[in-house]
Amino acid sequence: MRFRNPRYTGTNRCWPCTAVNAILLGLGIAALYAVGSTILAVAMFTIGGAVIMLHGYLIPGTPQLTRALPESVLGAFGKNEVEAFSSNLPATKALLAVGLLDEDYRLPAEVEERIQATAAKGVNDSDVLEQAIVKKFDDVVEVSARRSLGGGENWFAFDTDEVAVRQWEARAVAALDMAVIDLLAERIPDWDDRSAADRTAMAAILRYGLQMCPACGDEYVEPEGQHMTCCGGRSLVGERQCPACDYALVDRNDLPTDAEVLA
Repeated sequence: MRFRNPRYTGTNRCWPCTAVNAILLGLGIAALYAVGSTILAVAMFTIGGAVIMLHGYLIPGTPQLTRALPESVLGAFGKNEVEAFSSNLPATKALLAVGLLDEDYRLPAEVEERIQATAAKGVNDSDVLEQAIVKKFDDVVEVSARRSLGGGENWFAFDTDEVAVRQWEARAVAALDMAVIDLLAERIPDWDDRSAADRTAMAAILRYGLQMCPACGDEYVEPEGQHMTCCGGRSLVGERQCPACDYALVDRNDLPTDAEVLA
């Protein structure tokens, strides 16, 4: 746990998180005091209070839990889902605001489960995947799959001028992209108003956080060390891979690919 957490403290303090944790801390202190553990009660007050002040909350996962509170309760703190999300938030902050990433920048379990279940349909049925691609991209009229030199399958989406407007270096990546876009369109309030580059970036961020390949079931691996760009940022391209299927979760078709831009 990082103690100084600027996303939930200072001017960004999540007051529902603070209130919920303060109540739980108070109950714990009261229980210890009731059984005669005064020293432990004082220690809990000191340590717990410090954590809430510096980190914003004591119980892991609190930001996700407080989002489930009724709007009337959130409104009492001057915060609700509409207010927490504002248009034109950068990609990563938007994903955090709607709960598609947790406070540690990981995908919550239920998010991964839904993406994997939807992607599996496209992995197992080419027609389902083709229909999903045409539906997701207004300018796409044709989808084509071609064998790559390495024996894999590249997927292309073409517009009316037969120009490839999108490309995926594996069927699994295309299927994951469609599953992710489904979820983003549902959860991001200004999804339709965002630029194509921004939407591609948000989809890449969620794909990068997945743990398991929907095609073979193996876990994704990340090579040791980080690939740094010439400007000092971290590039996500090719960093997280399925060795069995020989593809990367984020490839050169995903722009922007610099972690600093995505933040």
